[in-house]
Amino acid sequence: MNARVGVLCLAFGARALAAQTVVVTVDVTQDRAPISPLIYGINYVTLNPFGTVSSGTISDLNASFVRNGGNLATRYNWQLNVENHALDYYFESLASDGSANPDQRESDLFISTARNGGAEPTATIPTIDWLSKLGAGGAKLASFSIAKYGAQTNADPFFPDAGNGFVAATGRKIIVNAKLDASTPNSLTLQMGFLDYLQAHPAGFVPVRYYTMDNEPDLWADTHRDVVRPDGGGPAGALDPVNEGDKSAASVTRLVTYARLVKQRAPGALVLAPETSSWFGYLVSAFDRQYANNRAANGDPGAYSTFPLDGDLGGSYRTVTAANPDGYYLPWLLGQLAAVAPAEGRLVDYFTLHYYPQTVALNADVSGSLPTLRSRSTRSLWDPTYVDEDGVGHPSYIGTQVRLIPRMKEWVSRNYPGTKIGITEYNWGADDDINGGTTLADVLGVFGREGLDLATVFPTPNAFAASGFKMYRNYDGGHSTFGDTRVRLTPIPDPNTFGFYAAQRASDGRLTLMLINKGTSARSAQVNLSVFVATGTAGLWQLSGASTSIQSLPPSNATLTASQLTIALPAQSVTLAVLTPTPASLFAQWQAAHFTSAQIADPDVGGWLADPDHDGIPNWLAFVCNLAPLGGGTAGDLGALPTAGREQIGNVNYVTLTFRRNGLAAQTNIAYETSTNLAAGPWQPTVPDIVEALAPDSATGDPRLRAKFALGTARGFVRLRVTGP
Repeated sequence: MNARVGVLCLAFGARALAAQTVVVTVDVTQDRAPISPLIYGINYVTLNPFGTVSSGTISDLNASFVRNGGNLATRYNWQLNVENHALDYYFESLASDGSANPDQRESDLFISTARNGGAEPTATIPTIDWLSKLGAGGAKLASFSIAKYGAQTNADPFFPDAGNGFVAATGRKIIVNAKLDASTPNSLTLQMGFLDYLQAHPAGFVPVRYYTMDNEPDLWADTHRDVVRPDGGGPAGALDPVNEGDKSAASVTRLVTYARLVKQRAPGALVLAPETSSWFGYLVSAFDRQYANNRAANGDPGAYSTFPLDGDLGGSYRTVTAANPDGYYLPWLLGQLAAVAPAEGRLVDYFTLHYYPQTVALNADVSGSLPTLRSRSTRSLWDPTYVDEDGVGHPSYIGTQVRLIPRMKEWVSRNYPGTKIGITEYNWGADDDINGGTTLADVLGVFGREGLDLATVFPTPNAFAASGFKMYRNYDGGHSTFGDTRVRLTPIPDPNTFGFYAAQRASDGRLTLMLINKGTSARSAQVNLSVFVATGTAGLWQLSGASTSIQSLPPSNATLTASQLTIALPAQSVTLAVLTPTPASLFAQWQAAHFTSAQIADPDVGGWLADPDHDGIPNWLAFVCNLAPLGGGTAGDLGALPTAGREQIGNVNYVTLTFRRNGLAAQTNIAYETSTNLAAGPWQPTVPDIVEALAPDSATGDPRLRAKFALGTARGFVRLRVTGP
């Protein structure tokens, strides 16, 4: 009777668990792929309402990559150290941060700030035809002077002569201003000088390696309409004939010309392009977009669907059929870059776009249905079943299945293979609310899982959003990070409510689980572990609506066994669990990656002491140094074996041991031993006097270590001693 009652109670408990708990399984041997560290990037912005980014901010976020972009960068004149604020602030040209002196220009301050914060910078190269200038005595200048062009609908209260470029009487755009009022022509020679300058300045820092090709050229006729003539719209709906947006062929010529210059002047440089602003710009040329915007301003209901093409291609790039699924502007542009590659070489290394969900981006509002829209709209980055409900750049495209990251990969694969992909501006809003924190954390999880190569959030996140970012990059205040190798987590729970992500950290083999509850009800998660065997207690960190700061939780907040983690997830929260593996489970992972089940079961093939390919490298050494156990002693394997040497520092002689260390072997019992007599010993356990972390191995990405032992004047020998699982 008691047994029956026990069974009934267990069954009831199981039903209750199923109703309240999200159950997933993590298999660390499946779907393993690197997570690019460059997805954890930010944008550097100055002299605007977003504030200035400091090296301290970059370090606190532990951002890996910093972009100096945006509208300010488009017309930056490096010689004069001047920028134009364009549409963002009354089209004014004025001095940038710093001064027009070596090592003191705004570009210098940006690079040194990024480097001092521990991040890699990317500099923007202006490709537009006009740059900024100053007036007499360094005075700022107005592109739409009210004294010259008459009353306008708005003006800068701190510089009353600077109008907004709209005629006060009609509300129409001014399209007859003189470009030389506040600007000066750009040229290849000028940008050649900028590239040469960036290779040498700021002094004391390595040259810039990443270069971004301008900013949102599809919007120049709007954001920089003082120098790129907009099709302003005439009376009674007539179209003004002036339209300076690039036609398709012209856009290719512009990009190729400046990208070629970067490759020539900055050896080893990596180029990011085309930096297109939004969905409509993905589909049509700048000329077409400008033309369509004008049609819409004149009341044409078919402006964004029936307008004529720019004509220089006979409409070919817009032909989308089953045989030509990439018949839009950007995939066509990628194809043009591929076409010049045989003669020019690779000119663009990262295919980079901007992406702003229009309703929630840069929007602090968390009222009504906006939080749930914000939470579920992250699906537009990856989910082929998600039908967009947010406009993606223009209302006529509501209903599109964007699935941005897979789409970018497909466009690249079919049109410019080998190009990496990036999103260099994105924003989901609500930084000051936990809704913004959970959403940004979800976005970063998607980036890692879906294999994005590079990303920079705009602007730099703050408050809850900053902590959502730090959950991946500095959750403990010591710059500890989410894992750098994604692993399989199945099934993906309801993406409208949850964002669950799993990864393994190469430095120590630990499993990191990011568990995001975007919903308004508390839930719990049960994570079943496959192959990975946990030991000890879980490290737990959490971001919730109670505080903008990440909180360290006691291990008692979770139940951890060797094969399962169970933890409560408060409503609107981000929870990180860090699990430590047993050495045996890490070796089991390595076995699963290199052997079949039958080979693992045979101790003479998959065993700890086996040497299955008879190359003199036993499995234990292959595991510790991440070698191929069935590779037959390849050159790559032999070059990664531990090597001993000598080094003198000052008056001290050291015996050294250098080796590549597999992150999965981090928990393995590895000890150093030294001896002064190779033949007879004795070998003594010894703590190294110095341990250096060398550059990661170029083939595997694993850390390389050099241990140094001061043994005086006697000859010395050193070895690794490894205790198997």
